[in-house]
Amino acid sequence: MREPPEDNLYSRNLPTGVTGIPRLAEWDAVVLVELPELAGEGLAEFELDVPADGPVAARAGARVPSEALERIAAELDTRIDRPYEARAVLSDGNRYTVGARTVRQGETIDLPPGLPASSIEVARAPDGERQTWVDGEPVEPADEELYASALELLERHGEEQFESFVARADKADGGRWNLTVDPL
Repeated sequence: MREPPEDNLYSRNLPTGVTGIPRLAEWDAVVLVELPELAGEGLAEFELDVPADGPVAARAGARVPSEALERIAAELDTRIDRPYEARAVLSDGNRYTVGARTVRQGETIDLPPGLPASSIEVARAPDGERQTWVDGEPVEPADEELYASALELLERHGEEQFESFVARADKADGGRWNLTVDPL
Protein backbone atom coordinates (compact mmCIF):
# COMPACT_ATOMS: atom_id res chain seq x y z
CA MET A 1 0.00 0.00 0.00
CA ARG A 2 1.36 3.41 -0.92
CA GLU A 3 1.69 6.22 1.59
CA PRO A 4 -0.39 9.33 0.86
CA PRO A 5 1.64 12.28 -0.34
CA GLU A 6 3.05 14.54 2.35
CA ASP A 7 1.15 17.79 2.88
CA ASN A 8 3.91 20.38 2.50
CA LEU A 9 1.79 23.20 3.91
CA TYR A 10 1.91 21.65 7.37
CA SER A 11 5.25 19.88 7.19
CA ARG A 12 7.45 22.94 6.80
CA ASN A 13 7.40 26.58 7.62
CA LEU A 14 6.70 28.58 4.47
CA PRO A 15 7.08 32.35 4.38
CA THR A 16 4.04 34.58 4.54
CA GLY A 17 2.57 35.43 1.16
CA VAL A 18 3.89 32.32 -0.60
CA THR A 19 1.11 30.18 0.85
CA GLY A 20 -1.61 32.81 0.75
CA ILE A 21 -1.78 32.73 4.54
CA PRO A 22 -1.64 36.34 5.77
CA ARG A 23 0.73 37.49 8.48
CA LEU A 24 -1.01 38.23 11.76
CA ALA A 25 -1.27 41.96 12.38
CA GLU A 26 0.90 43.16 15.24
CA TRP A 27 -0.81 46.57 15.44
CA ASP A 28 -4.44 47.61 15.29
CA ALA A 29 -3.49 51.06 13.97
CA VAL A 30 -0.32 52.72 12.65
CA VAL A 31 0.24 56.45 12.15
CA LEU A 32 3.09 58.81 11.29
CA VAL A 33 3.27 61.79 13.67
CA GLU A 34 5.45 64.91 13.54
CA LEU A 35 6.87 65.63 17.05
CA PRO A 36 9.07 68.75 16.88
CA GLU A 37 9.26 68.97 20.69
CA LEU A 38 11.43 65.83 20.65
CA ALA A 39 14.04 67.33 18.30
CA GLY A 40 17.51 66.84 19.71
CA GLU A 41 16.28 64.58 22.52
CA GLY A 42 17.87 61.47 21.01
CA LEU A 43 14.76 59.46 21.85
CA ALA A 44 14.76 56.60 19.33
CA GLU A 45 11.64 54.92 20.66
CA PHE A 46 9.24 54.94 23.58
CA GLU A 47 6.01 53.29 24.68
CA LEU A 48 2.86 54.91 25.96
CA ASP A 49 -0.44 53.97 27.55
CA VAL A 50 -3.68 55.65 26.48
CA PRO A 51 -6.43 54.88 29.00
CA ALA A 52 -10.15 55.07 28.30
CA ASP A 53 -10.22 58.21 30.40
CA GLY A 54 -7.40 60.07 32.04
CA PRO A 55 -4.02 61.34 30.92
CA VAL A 56 -1.80 59.68 28.34
CA ALA A 57 1.42 58.43 29.97
CA ALA A 58 4.84 57.39 28.69
CA ARG A 59 6.11 54.06 30.02
CA ALA A 60 9.36 53.14 31.72
CA GLY A 61 10.36 56.65 32.70
CA ALA A 62 10.65 57.99 29.15
CA ARG A 63 10.64 61.79 29.33
CA VAL A 64 8.13 62.78 26.68
CA PRO A 65 6.32 66.14 26.86
CA SER A 66 2.59 65.79 27.45
CA GLU A 67 1.89 67.82 24.27
CA ALA A 68 3.66 65.15 22.19
CA LEU A 69 1.78 62.33 23.93
CA GLU A 70 -1.54 64.09 23.41
CA ARG A 71 -0.75 64.70 19.72
CA ILE A 72 -0.01 60.99 19.25
CA ALA A 73 -3.24 60.03 21.05
CA ALA A 74 -5.29 62.52 19.00
CA GLU A 75 -3.98 61.01 15.77
CA LEU A 76 -4.54 57.42 16.93
CA ASP A 77 -8.00 58.21 18.34
CA THR A 78 -9.20 58.69 14.76
CA ARG A 79 -8.31 55.07 13.98
CA ILE A 80 -8.67 53.04 17.19
CA ASP A 81 -10.87 53.12 20.30
CA ARG A 82 -9.40 53.71 23.72
CA PRO A 83 -7.89 52.12 25.80
CA TYR A 84 -4.76 51.15 23.88
CA GLU A 85 -1.01 50.88 24.24
CA ALA A 86 1.40 52.21 21.64
CA ARG A 87 5.04 52.22 20.61
CA ALA A 88 6.60 55.22 18.86
CA VAL A 89 9.78 54.71 16.80
CA LEU A 90 11.80 57.55 15.31
CA SER A 91 11.53 57.32 11.52
CA ASP A 92 13.08 60.45 10.11
CA GLY A 93 13.95 63.85 11.60
CA ASN A 94 11.06 64.63 13.96
CA ARG A 95 8.66 62.06 12.52
CA TYR A 96 7.72 59.01 14.55
CA THR A 97 5.93 55.92 13.34
CA VAL A 98 3.47 54.87 16.04
CA GLY A 99 1.77 51.49 16.27
CA ALA A 100 -1.14 50.96 18.67
CA ARG A 101 -2.77 47.84 20.02
CA THR A 102 -6.15 47.69 21.79
CA VAL A 103 -6.00 46.82 25.48
CA ARG A 104 -8.77 44.81 27.04
CA GLN A 105 -9.77 46.11 30.42
CA GLY A 106 -11.97 44.17 32.72
CA GLU A 107 -13.58 45.32 35.88
CA THR A 108 -11.77 47.24 38.59
CA ILE A 109 -11.41 45.45 41.93
CA ASP A 110 -9.86 46.04 45.33
CA LEU A 111 -7.11 43.74 46.55
CA PRO A 112 -5.51 43.85 50.00
CA PRO A 113 -3.52 47.09 50.39
CA GLY A 114 0.27 47.17 50.34
CA LEU A 115 0.93 44.29 47.93
CA PRO A 116 4.45 44.76 46.50
CA ALA A 117 3.49 43.87 42.93
CA SER A 118 2.21 45.45 39.74
CA SER A 119 0.51 42.27 38.43
CA ILE A 120 -0.84 39.10 40.04
CA GLU A 121 -2.09 36.04 38.14
CA VAL A 122 -3.68 32.71 38.90
CA ALA A 123 -4.34 30.02 36.30
CA ARG A 124 -6.35 26.83 36.58
CA ALA A 125 -5.72 24.25 33.89
CA PRO A 126 -8.44 21.87 32.62
CA ASP A 127 -6.92 19.12 34.80
CA GLY A 128 -7.38 21.33 37.89
CA GLU A 129 -3.70 22.24 38.33
CA ARG A 130 -3.27 25.75 39.79
CA GLN A 131 -0.34 28.04 39.02
CA THR A 132 0.32 31.51 40.40
CA TRP A 133 2.57 34.42 39.35
CA VAL A 134 3.50 37.84 40.66
CA ASP A 135 5.01 40.30 38.18
CA GLY A 136 5.47 37.44 35.71
CA GLU A 137 7.44 35.22 38.11
CA PRO A 138 6.08 32.13 39.91
CA VAL A 139 5.05 32.88 43.48
CA GLU A 140 7.80 31.72 45.82
CA PRO A 141 6.73 29.47 48.71
CA ALA A 142 7.96 32.11 51.17
CA ASP A 143 5.60 34.68 49.58
CA GLU A 144 2.48 32.50 49.34
CA GLU A 145 0.99 33.82 52.58
CA LEU A 146 1.53 37.46 51.53
CA TYR A 147 -0.45 36.97 48.30
CA ALA A 148 -2.90 34.26 49.50
CA SER A 149 -6.01 36.44 49.88
CA ALA A 150 -5.40 38.25 46.56
CA LEU A 151 -4.92 34.95 44.72
CA GLU A 152 -8.05 33.48 46.31
CA LEU A 153 -10.07 36.51 45.18
CA LEU A 154 -8.72 36.22 41.64
CA GLU A 155 -9.50 32.51 41.60
CA ARG A 156 -13.09 33.16 42.72
CA HIS A 157 -13.56 35.65 39.88
CA GLY A 158 -12.14 33.11 37.42
CA GLU A 159 -14.40 30.30 38.69
CA GLU A 160 -17.47 32.49 38.22
CA GLN A 161 -16.79 32.62 34.49
CA PHE A 162 -14.87 29.51 33.40
CA GLU A 163 -13.90 26.04 34.53
CA SER A 164 -10.29 26.61 33.43
CA PHE A 165 -8.98 30.16 33.21
CA VAL A 166 -6.29 32.77 33.74
CA ALA A 167 -7.31 35.60 36.06
CA ARG A 168 -4.96 38.61 36.13
CA ALA A 169 -5.01 41.80 38.16
CA ASP A 170 -2.87 44.79 37.11
CA LYS A 171 -2.30 47.66 39.52
CA ALA A 172 -4.13 50.83 38.53
CA ASP A 173 -4.22 54.32 39.98
CA GLY A 174 -5.62 54.88 43.44
CA GLY A 175 -4.72 51.43 44.78
CA ARG A 176 -7.33 49.65 42.66
CA TRP A 177 -6.59 46.75 40.30
CA ASN A 178 -7.81 46.03 36.73
CA LEU A 179 -9.06 42.44 36.49
CA THR A 180 -9.17 40.38 33.31
CA VAL A 181 -10.28 36.75 33.13
CA ASP A 182 -9.62 34.63 30.05
CA PRO A 183 -10.58 31.01 29.36
CA LEU A 184 -7.93 28.33 28.90
